[in-house]
Amino acid sequence: MIKRIIHIFSASCILIAVLTICSITSAANSIEGDVNGDGLVNSADARLILKYSIGNCELDDTQIKVADVSKNKMVNFKDVDYLWARMKHKTVKSNADSNKTETTTSTTTTTTTTTTTNPSMTSTSETGPTTSRKLAPIISRTSTTTTTTTTAGLTGRTTTKTTTKNSTTKKTTAAPTTTTTTKATATAGAKPQGIPTLTAVKTPKYTPSLKTASTAESTYMSKIKVKNTSTGKVYTGKTKEELQLAVTAAVKYELGNSRSASSSTEAWKAQAILCYTDMCATCVNGGTFSISLRQDVDLSISNDKKIYDAVGTVLGQKLMTSGTKLASVFYFAYASNSTSTCGKYYVEDIPYLQAVYSPETVALVKKYYGSDSFISTKETTMTSLLEKLSNKVGSEVHVESKKGYFSLYATEWDGSYVYKTNLYYNRSGSKVYITGRQVRDVLGLKSSSFTVTKQTDDTITLSVRGYGHGVGMSQIGAVIYANEYGWNYKQILAHYFSISSSSSCQIYKAKW
Repeated sequence: MIKRIIHIFSASCILIAVLTICSITSAANSIEGDVNGDGLVNSADARLILKYSIGNCELDDTQIKVADVSKNKMVNFKDVDYLWARMKHKTVKSNADSNKTETTTSTTTTTTTTTTTNPSMTSTSETGPTTSRKLAPIISRTSTTTTTTTTAGLTGRTTTKTTTKNSTTKKTTAAPTTTTTTKATATAGAKPQGIPTLTAVKTPKYTPSLKTASTAESTYMSKIKVKNTSTGKVYTGKTKEELQLAVTAAVKYELGNSRSASSSTEAWKAQAILCYTDMCATCVNGGTFSISLRQDVDLSISNDKKIYDAVGTVLGQKLMTSGTKLASVFYFAYASNSTSTCGKYYVEDIPYLQAVYSPETVALVKKYYGSDSFISTKETTMTSLLEKLSNKVGSEVHVESKKGYFSLYATEWDGSYVYKTNLYYNRSGSKVYITGRQVRDVLGLKSSSFTVTKQTDDTITLSVRGYGHGVGMSQIGAVIYANEYGWNYKQILAHYFSISSSSSCQIYKAKW
């Protein structure tokens, strides 16, 4: 009996050891940035990280670990930027290999100024719940130092290497060259800044005709792979019927509420063209276009059938800059009465992604989005904001005060979005001003269209308008144009993507 117990115990120990080794091996071989687990690191993974950051999907523990590509111990917008930077001209390695080649340990304390860039993304969608997700650390916090080196290729994109140091480092900077205040306080008679708005556009300026693509549609169709991460179902595009179902699933995920087509399905058609363009760009290089639907497309459901029929009328149409080159498409939940210029939010300036008027109002956002969320508020302290920003940029952030203004204000707007603020840090003897996007990221704001409406001592209250990055097509804006003003999908896309008779971006029909 004793021998049998010993044998059983020994066998159990061996089994536990084997399982542990397998688990460790599996974790070590997971590819950093490969969030959807398809063996590739591409735009599909960037999209999942972005959707997780804004609370529009869930990730398991393994996905969260490989999603933290910026090594800042949490999964947020910064990881999206780092992922896109590292994907350009860089061989993707497993976590184990990356740790061997990129991570170093130091026992000394260093003073380091960290510079990061915000590379652009080829496609971005931001939709989701009415409140932002609170980002929780995925492991215990350590201090990181990030150095950035520029590679050849797309302007503004960089390859970023991260080294993690075990010792906590304190970052210092040279004293500011102009009068500033460390403890921010409101100046006498300060009033909220007025948010700029563009001239209202209610009548379409241009209705484009369809161009003919030179690339056969089968080139894209054969590679289409749309995965519903909630149910595991995979949609393909081997036939027109399969492709129509795949695009329908994407539109249902992005803009599927019946309110969006209360009197017109034109916004669905515009969304279908953007989803398909995005899908082609993702899948042509072997990636997977990911969505997260609680229920897959069911054509016996009237609303699903309505989306399916709308998609069918524009099936195969794409935004392109030539007969062979797909356009960079962006879309988001709803705008702050204007969109934002791509180069002012991300790094890359794209000619057809400029700030344009968008028709959202409090009442119309409530009508079509279903909540009183057009304007949201956020209360914080300047002390906390400066600390978070300093940690983000790796250098002490200062306040540049101005009579009659609160401690935080915009010094440059892009449409109604804050491009630059009065907060800054020093780099190589020069001031680098904090952007509205950086404020949005560290405070978890719904957009970078904000203004301070109140300040009491160190506490400030921000009023925020819109939901999303603001680049490209506002989804609710498209819905408003379709249902309230009778615009068709060509006019909607022409407006948000600056399409004219001479523009590079055009709507192309399929070459079946």
